[in-house]
Amino acid sequence: MYIYMIIKQILLIILLYYFVFINSILYPFYIINNSSIIKNIRILCRSLLILIINLLNIKSFINDDNINFSNNKINILLCNHITCMDFLIILIILDKFNINTFYYVTKNSIKYIPGIGTMIYYSNDIIINRKWKNDKHLLKNYLDNICNDSNSDNKIIIIFPEGTRYTERKFIESNEYSINNNLPIYNNLLVPKMKGLWYILNYLYNNNQLGNIIDLSIIFPNENKNILFNFIQNNTSQIYFLIRNINFIHYTEYNKFKNWFLNEWKIKDNNITNYKQIKYNKVNTNLNIINIIIIIIILLLSIILLKNSYTRKYLLFNLIIYYIFIIHKFL
Repeated sequence: MYIYMIIKQILLIILLYYFVFINSILYPFYIINNSSIIKNIRILCRSLLILIINLLNIKSFINDDNINFSNNKINILLCNHITCMDFLIILIILDKFNINTFYYVTKNSIKYIPGIGTMIYYSNDIIINRKWKNDKHLLKNYLDNICNDSNSDNKIIIIFPEGTRYTERKFIESNEYSINNNLPIYNNLLVPKMKGLWYILNYLYNNNQLGNIIDLSIIFPNENKNILFNFIQNNTSQIYFLIRNINFIHYTEYNKFKNWFLNEWKIKDNNITNYKQIKYNKVNTNLNIINIIIIIIILLLSIILLKNSYTRKYLLFNLIIYYIFIIHKFL
């Protein structure tokens, strides 16, 4: 039991180490905005995650294997937010449906996280301040870049409408807000933030770039929703994915869109409540052997390189330059 727990923790440390090392040593490629390098780094990260999931015997299940993704437009994936690792867990779904070009909508503070923040900042992911007056102008620039990105015909924007991770305290505050503002009461979700989503959908719709809207719910059968805790405490873990296509109705007026989306969010909430009554298929993750070999070589090479003082200075220099750039840009 204890040996297994130690192995889990070691694998998680390797995952974090890989993020920090690979993104620090390849920082110059980010500076010159080499989109091919950045994309391949993300794909390798996904392969490493899939490997760890298999080693930890984490089983995942999905209710629908035939979800429609538009191949020539930009799809929207709407997800609940219950753990600090949701952005990694979603990679299981992206791998299943063979989606290699994806963009997260994430909060501004994530760019300060070593490694992970670097990759997100330079990957055209949408970084917002959660202040609508500032975000409205940022969204247009980001969406322009995504629409003009020739990286792939199969693109997806991943959005967490709740805007923050679920906690019991936030859940109580969310329900109080709903009661005070005559909004639906949710049993498993926080009240969504919708202005940014409304803007994104309208922008893509008006530019004939809007693909399909997919609703994804991540569910852990355990009462404790902290996946890190589950990894350490349990011999096996299970993840359930509830996925469905949403029939989008275009509203130019925000209030009409708000009422429509709150109803869709309530449908999502009800589905989560009744998730045990739904039939699932096991998600078979695909281990890309070539990617795994590359990752192992990178990890072994990193150990060799880190023995050299010049390499350590190089990594430290890259990290300092990154933070100077970030702080200067957002002052």
